[in-house]
Amino acid sequence: MRNYKIDILRGVSILLVLIHHFNIPYKLHDTFLGISIGGESLSTLIARNGNYGVTMFFVISGFLITQHT
Repeated sequence: MRNYKIDILRGVSILLVLIHHFNIPYKLHDTFLGISIGGESLSTLIARNGNYGVTMFFVISGFLITQHT
């Protein structure tokens, strides 16, 4: 049985990691991610916390592996 909510969460975690890695060589301040939230740009917040996407992905994958019957 497929759980689409978990698929969406995995997709979000993958996007966080991709944006994090893309922000390293190409600064994203001049894109739509440059909007200010709480005094900092969204691109800075994602780039600083993008490593949590890897953790989320592995936790979700571990959950799916252990729930497989």
